[in-house]
Amino acid sequence: MKGSALYIFALVAVAGAFSFSVLMGESVRLDEAQSVWQTSRDLGGVLHVIAKDVHMPLYFVILHYWEAFFGTSEAAIRSLSLLFFLASIPAVYRLASAAYSHRVAVYASFLCALSPFLNWYGSEARMYSLLFLVTVLSHLSFILLWREPRRGLWVGYGFVTLLGVLTHPFFAFIVVSQALFFFARRDVFGEGPWLKGFGGVAVVVGVSGAFWIWYRNVAGAGLSNPLLSPPTSADFFNVFSNFFIGFQTDAVNTFVLSLWPLLVFAAFTLISRKKQSEPETSYFLIASFLPIALAILVSLTYRPVFLSRYLVVSLPSIYLLSVHFLSSYKKRAGEIALAALSAAAVLMLVLQTVDPGSPVKEDYRSVARYVEARADADDLFVVSAPFLTYPVEYYYRGAPRLATFPRWQRYTKDNLPEPYSPELIERDSAGWAKVYEHVYLLLGYDQGYEEEVRIYMDEHFERVGMETFSPGLSLYIYRLRYL
Repeated sequence: MKGSALYIFALVAVAGAFSFSVLMGESVRLDEAQSVWQTSRDLGGVLHVIAKDVHMPLYFVILHYWEAFFGTSEAAIRSLSLLFFLASIPAVYRLASAAYSHRVAVYASFLCALSPFLNWYGSEARMYSLLFLVTVLSHLSFILLWREPRRGLWVGYGFVTLLGVLTHPFFAFIVVSQALFFFARRDVFGEGPWLKGFGGVAVVVGVSGAFWIWYRNVAGAGLSNPLLSPPTSADFFNVFSNFFIGFQTDAVNTFVLSLWPLLVFAAFTLISRKKQSEPETSYFLIASFLPIALAILVSLTYRPVFLSRYLVVSLPSIYLLSVHFLSSYKKRAGEIALAALSAAAVLMLVLQTVDPGSPVKEDYRSVARYVEARADADDLFVVSAPFLTYPVEYYYRGAPRLATFPRWQRYTKDNLPEPYSPELIERDSAGWAKVYEHVYLLLGYDQGYEEEVRIYMDEHFERVGMETFSPGLSLYIYRLRYL
């Protein structure tokens, strides 16, 4: 036990030191800047603005009070997510020990601590590390509950379920997975007031969720729904790629994805070698793939919602299954396979960190500093899409006025940007030359019209400069008139 505690302490220390020394100082990203904007008001205001978004309130309420104590610097806003991430390392160790063995727990917690994917979201001011943590705790309480349905475990399971539902809508997929497993494997649960217990949890969670849905409708839910595309087969495989190798350049990602037939064959081979009567393995298989299947179903029939970060609810069980299956080989072969998996995680973490071409890096800080140093008061700084205002204004202190295209009055009652049309850019830019000498146009997060905007500007004004600061984030400089 003492050796295990020292091992977990070492993992937590390494992960924490890595985040603080390397990741905490990176430029704030779009979602993080939006988190700061959403939580920089009183509690009622926080709840009201979150209700208009697509997320649940728990993380933002916690972040609101966290910022009151620690401020809104990059390190301050990210340290809350880091705290949840670091707490998930011993939680994964405990879950793997309860479900399988000490050996699986050692490698699963290592994989968690050095995961490129989890380290990225463990240093981002969003709810995903909290979602990962409550998912791990939900699995643990559910497994312990079916083994010994004590009152304290019922309370713990209900509390964790409530936290999960208030953290992210996708946690509902874990609840559905647990319900499916309960009805499919009643032999595991035996006799007892199971339906009464689960029914009580469902009532508490359902009432809380229904209240939030009602409040969202009152507040004007859906005013800021993200523009997502329906998932493709590439998106499906990208989820697993992100889970294991993080966010890499197209070259690295393409190489890994090219191995998918081999990986699928290996997965089915490993599954066939295990006894399918193992309830833990059956449960983790459901919890791994049912949320992904449900996300695809919702995306194809209702609204696209398929993002790897939303599907972090599948990650704990996928990691545990991977380590469990590899450990099923004979001792030497198993150790080699597990060591290779661990080494690959470390390599991908380093590559994701040092490669400036990583597709999820967003260097708004450099953009703001560039414009501040070069633009004058008679210039104009325009960002498109409009919500790029959040990360830009986090850093920007320049003389030129900051505007958006299309125009966006964030503080009006129905705060939606004007819908794009080809006539809109012509109308908005018509008066620029009368007032400004240059326009600095920042393009990123294509909402379906960014290329049209660039082409229009190139055809109607003289481009005098262009800088790319991170993948998909480019600044175009146009001369509007000569003095």
